[in-house]
Amino acid sequence: MKNLRIAGSFLQFNGGVTLLFGFAIGAAAFYGEGFSFNIKAVIPVTLFFIWCFALLQVGKGIKAANQKYRTPGLVVAAISLATSPVGLICGAVSLFYQIKGKESFKNA
Repeated sequence: MKNLRIAGSFLQFNGGVTLLFGFAIGAAAFYGEGFSFNIKAVIPVTLFFIWCFALLQVGKGIKAANQKYRTPGLVVAAISLATSPVGLICGAVSLFYQIKGKESFKNA
């Protein structure tokens, strides 16, 4: 159970840091554009928020050792390896602890 708590915490940390950096970069870009609205930015921003909240939600489910988050947890951790440097570290640690604590899903 401890392994899954660590894995879920790292996924949640990855989601929080990614969201924080996204807000900072978005604010800088928005300020640099002179507060103009660009319709082409709606889809990437929406996908970014979906990704961040997926990291947070899946991390929460893994932390609680919920069986239905076993496969999505592995997929999200594997995808986060390629998203950012923080995602590389957090994804690798999360994958390691999810694989190490896979029996805890069955006992929960």
